[in-house]
Amino acid sequence: MQLTDVMSWVAMATFIGIIWQHLNIGSRAYIVARQATERAGVVLLDQSVILQRLRVVRSSQSLFAVERSYRFEFSSVGDRRYKGRVTFRGSRLAGTELEPYKTQEPEPLAPLNS
Repeated sequence: MQLTDVMSWVAMATFIGIIWQHLNIGSRAYIVARQATERAGVVLLDQSVILQRLRVVRSSQSLFAVERSYRFEFSSVGDRRYKGRVTFRGSRLAGTELEPYKTQEPEPLAPLNS
């Protein structure tokens, strides 16, 4: 086995590791989105998150990190789709955002008959 063979195996293993980590973070983004919508009392639509942005940013833990932003859609009362976002820096959750949404309006109180 030559040095070029070893280097190609190392490069391939690194590439597979990066893809594996990316898929793992995508799965975690879905779980975070589902939990955020459940806490807010809204419904996660389409049961999916979509990678919206992938970029390299400065990190407080290391010199740089890959930031992944995933978007999803949810509904509050069933008449409209709202947007949400989950952001990871490296493998750490950086934030979750839900667009302002309409809540169920309370029914007016009936007048008291005296």
